[in-house]
Amino acid sequence: MGLDPLAYRYLCLTAHYRNYLNYSETAIRAASQGLSRLRQLCRACGYISPAPKNDIATTAAAVTERVRPSILALLDDLNTPQALVAFREFLKSADVTSEEKILLIEVFDYVTGLDLSRNCAETFEEIPDDIIKLADQRTTARSEKDWSKADLLRRELEDRGFILDDLPSGTRILRKNDL
Repeated sequence: MGLDPLAYRYLCLTAHYRNYLNYSETAIRAASQGLSRLRQLCRACGYISPAPKNDIATTAAAVTERVRPSILALLDDLNTPQALVAFREFLKSADVTSEEKILLIEVFDYVTGLDLSRNCAETFEEIPDDIIKLADQRTTARSEKDWSKADLLRRELEDRGFILDDLPSGTRILRKNDL
């Protein structure tokens, strides 16, 4: 079949342990796609230029309150399907910093073993420094309302194989082949 073995683990996590697991080729392919989408969410967290680093205790305290739904789902009879939903919603949230998201990904990895934090580390290192500088120049141009310069820089980045996604938490840099 050529599927990632972690797709099976993801499939198992989508079913409550007290219910039967419906294993089929369709189910494992759907789990593989779900895991791929989750990895894309995690990959996007690594691309966002993080805010200045806080100490880990401050960040952990801020994250703890926000991840309460995931924790409560796991404590509620090991409800992993609900924990996955809460985790996905946390990653999609625009009011959460990338630093907080990456911290939760590491914690979620510890619990689930899905190896999602690897996606953040690898992809963040893939962005060349000159691309990050161009994206920063574009952000500066946008803040100065120099739209023509911002558009020119965006086109240059697109020509070099990168797409920018402007979010409230920062600018996300994506490779065209990651879409």
